[in-house]
Amino acid sequence: MKNSTRHLGRQLQESPDVGGNQKLIKLHKTELATMAEDLMNEMQENQTFSTFKNSIDQGLESQEQFERLRTNEKELNNEIKTINDSLKRKQDEFAKEA
Repeated sequence: MKNSTRHLGRQLQESPDVGGNQKLIKLHKTELATMAEDLMNEMQENQTFSTFKNSIDQGLESQEQFERLRTNEKELNNEIKTINDSLKRKQDEFAKEA
């Protein structure tokens, strides 16, 4: 929820699209209200919140996996840039020698 709110805040700052931002806010509020209602229903029925906890844990795992993939993507992009720079240097050296 915290990361979702942070993402929404960034989206609102970056995008001046008022209509689109209002849709995002409404969607965010709806998701939050649904989660709170599901939690209250679960606690009334079962006096536990294990389903809610499991869904939160799954969401956190998904976010962690996304962050790992994003980090991996950055590393691979840096490696590609390094290889391209090296290739360009070698091509320039070859062109000078020829």
